[in-house]
Amino acid sequence: MMLESLLPLSIELGILAGLAVAIAGYIQAYSKKDEEGKREKFSVDKFTVTVIIGALVGGMMAFVSDIDYAVSIFLINAGIVAIVGSLVKAFLRIK
Repeated sequence: MMLESLLPLSIELGILAGLAVAIAGYIQAYSKKDEEGKREKFSVDKFTVTVIIGALVGGMMAFVSDIDYAVSIFLINAGIVAIVGSLVKAFLRIK
């Protein structure tokens, strides 16, 4: 597939992945409480940076779209582990 047709989809998927990781990170951060019982504040900067990183990674994946199948599966699994791990930690903290 040509780069021109793959790039927009790769960037969109990267943005979606960045959103998923950012939302999971937000939920994990929200579940943390300090000594006074206050929850961590939402950081628009951290959220935005995560989504931008997702878009950049998606764009880069368009350039390396012919990478090995095993590497692709590894990267997919790593992303799923990061998201699920953040959510599990958050739900274990919420009381």
